[in-house]
Amino acid sequence: MKGMLLGLLAILVSCSDITAQAYIPLFGDTTRMWTSSITGSAEGDCLDTWVTTHWIGGDTIIDGTGYRVIRSRERHYVEPLIEWCQSMTEYPGQDTYVREVDHAVFARSNWSTESLIYDFDAVVGDTIPYPINAYENGFGWHAIIVQVDSILVNGTYRIRQTVSDGPNEGDTIRVIEGIGATSAPFGMLSQQLGLSHFGQLDCVRESGQVIFGDSWCELITGFHHRTSAHLNRHIRTLPRTM
Repeated sequence: MKGMLLGLLAILVSCSDITAQAYIPLFGDTTRMWTSSITGSAEGDCLDTWVTTHWIGGDTIIDGTGYRVIRSRERHYVEPLIEWCQSMTEYPGQDTYVREVDHAVFARSNWSTESLIYDFDAVVGDTIPYPINAYENGFGWHAIIVQVDSILVNGTYRIRQTVSDGPNEGDTIRVIEGIGATSAPFGMLSQQLGLSHFGQLDCVRESGQVIFGDSWCELITGFHHRTSAHLNRHIRTLPRTM
């Protein structure tokens, strides 16, 4: 009997070792890239879509503190709904400086002081900051966690925090270990932005492969010509959640 118990214990320990996952830093993999989008129409005549890609662009020191530099590039599409309108512009986005301590992520910009933007130790009932607080000089929005579970991403189970700022499904956002918020890596914790616009995380890549989200999403890292047919692929009529 004792031998059976020891054997069972050995099996359980072995299974525990297999399923145990080390914490995955949000900005640990230097090949990781995020593409997110904001889509909407304030007037109803033309549809505006902003697509932004963030990537890790090295390290720096600010006021004696070491940070990882997160660079970005944005593409703005204007497409017809009722009136004729069609254009595309692209430009460099702002740099964001991040550092991670245990399971917390702090960030700042060129004009802001450092703020906590992610806390993966937070549990149900705790308040977590909006990632956009990186640009708010230590102030900004917060949301309450309503659920904590896990999700399988790229072969590993990750912590997943769920927050909900309203009664609609579009107001529910997940914050995932190694991925960030399903709105945008430095976005709001809500998909609905005002009355007319919606934002979402389109995909996350590592080593050139999509590990989360839409496998066909854009990668905005350099300007190149887009056709009208390609522009029309960006029309989104409904927000989605993950």
